[in-house]
Formats: sequence, C-alpha cells, structure tokens
Amino acid sequence: MEITYNLRRIETQQFAIFPEKLMANNSVKVNVTFTFQVQPVQNLIRCDTNLTYEQEGQTVLILALSCIFELNRESFDTFKKKEEIVIPVDFLRHVGSIIVGTARGIIHAKTEGTSLNGIILPPINLMEMMKSDFVAPLKQKEEI
Repeated sequence: MEITYNLRRIETQQFAIFPEKLMANNSVKVNVTFTFQVQPVQNLIRCDTNLTYEQEGQTVLILALSCIFELNRESFDTFKKKEEIVIPVDFLRHVGSIIVGTARGIIHAKTEGTSLNGIILPPINLMEMMKSDFVAPLKQKEEI
C-alpha cells in the first residue's frame, strides 16, 4: 500500500544547550522518546520526539521537536478501522526516521561554534523503539 503524504510543518518546541557542563572525553548518553497524535478532519499525523543528551547525570542538550504530516484523504482513510485509527508501525518508523534526521540537522546547526557541535545524534534503532501500531479513537481533535 502506497501512502501519499507531505511534511506540512516542523516545530521546535524546546532547544537548550549547556556547553559549560560538557566534560571532554567523557561519553554522552542520549535519551529519546516518540509520541504520536492524529487529527482526522485534516488527515494529519503528528510525531513528537524529545531528545536529552546527558553526561554524568548532567543535561548538556535538550531538543523537543514535532513534525506534522498531512496525508491525502485516500491514504488516511486506509487507517480507519470502525471507531479508531490504526497507523501501521512501518509508517510510524518511516515518519520517525524523518524526525530523527530533522533533529540531527537542527542539533548540528544550532550547536555550530560550540563544544557540543562534535556530539552528533547517533543512529536510532526505530525497530526496537517502535514495536506496535499506533491506535487512537476516531474522535475529532481541534488541532495538533
């Protein structure tokens, strides 16, 4: 099944860096979460990610990012099942890969000229992080 969509909007919800807390030659741990929302009236799927870079219990970078995808009506309708919307895990992983790449670019651009610029967002195994379809009630949501 082919899903036709466009990336409608990118929103940086939060970005903060703390280069003074970075300790040279110490490893940095990256915590990543993903959440999803749907807006059936406008055929929208929202993917949010929160990234936190930590080193020795200290936060050195925070990024909260949203990507909103607009599907054509036929593609969105394939996700409707009775009283709910079921977004297949493969499509979630696909949009997840888009938001990860977007996050990587934002982090690179916003840390240029700082000591944090050398800490690149590592590859994220979306197969491990996203293991099931996203299911949401088929109710109207004003905005996402």
